[in-house]
Amino acid sequence: MYLSIALFTLISFQLSAGELVNNAKITRMANISGNVDGFYLNLDGSGTGPCVGTPIFFKVEKMPGQSKEALNRAVSLASMAFMMDLYVQIHNYSDDDCYGASYIRISKTKF
Repeated sequence: MYLSIALFTLISFQLSAGELVNNAKITRMANISGNVDGFYLNLDGSGTGPCVGTPIFFKVEKMPGQSKEALNRAVSLASMAFMMDLYVQIHNYSDDDCYGASYIRISKTKF
């Protein structure tokens, strides 16, 4: 019984550890200047998470496998969310650092 509770708590913590923002909308996006492959997003300040109200950066070195293809998919989803005024959920697989996002999910309705 106690092992089940401890395991559930550990799994729950791991699943939410890297959620940067949930249920926000993109107000601005741009490429990162310099020699960094990536882009950043500004959000409308709504939603929840540690990165609400701060820019969120997607960089190729933070993507799974440091993949430019993964970065391109994130750009495509972010662009669609920006153009269609959709809600976003953004995640960092490592920690809660707003400068290391690696996953974006979009939706017409709140998550």
